[in-house]
Amino acid sequence: LGVGDQVQIIGVGQTGVVVGGPDRDGNFLVQVSSLKVNVPRDRLARPAKVSKAPRGSASTPVLITTPYLDVDTSGVSSEIHLRGLTVDLALADLDRYLDQAFIAGLGEVRVIHGKGTGKLRREVQRFLSSHPLVDSYRLGGHGEGSFGVTMVTLKRKR
Repeated sequence: LGVGDQVQIIGVGQTGVVVGGPDRDGNFLVQVSSLKVNVPRDRLARPAKVSKAPRGSASTPVLITTPYLDVDTSGVSSEIHLRGLTVDLALADLDRYLDQAFIAGLGEVRVIHGKGTGKLRREVQRFLSSHPLVDSYRLGGHGEGSFGVTMVTLKRKR
């Protein structure tokens, strides 16, 4: 697989193009419309019947053989716990989780980062400020976890 390869995400009903990867975990970045999602390599397979790529293109269509990340709309939690993780691990987990929550159709999710020194909260919010699936975010209010939680409103599917 390589950049420019066409993919179809079965179970989601979308097609896209590989725009990056594989990363160190073997995930490929796939662009579907204006959305970019991470897809594990083991979820990609070449279709049995492949149409020829346009002349001058090295890309070959691929097909995801199982639902994206095994997302079951009833099984995706409305919150993610990041307490105790390093910033790098927390942001990687958060990115994967936001993809899953969006695909599952969740409108608002809770990111639990804890209070601590505030470093993880600041980095999570910096990350959210430029994430393509995030419509808005705010600190948790009374009864939501206050500044140990960030409430995230996701963009709506089109």
